[in-house]
Amino acid sequence: MAVPSDPTLRPGRPLGAVSVQSPELCGWCLGAGKYLEALDCEVPHVYLPVVCSGCNGFGRRPAAS
Repeated sequence: MAVPSDPTLRPGRPLGAVSVQSPELCGWCLGAGKYLEALDCEVPHVYLPVVCSGCNGFGRRPAAS
């Protein structure tokens, strides 16, 4: 037996603002510490993992001094 569709809206919790990215994460690698860089060769879609030079592979922004 099929369940009938109920189109009524139910009260829920209020929506809040969510940060897209944590402010201390590196903007280049998004906290991963490395990213993929495309290789220039005859084979398409070949990528090489590269250590991020913005955070030196740590995934966090360097401390401002």
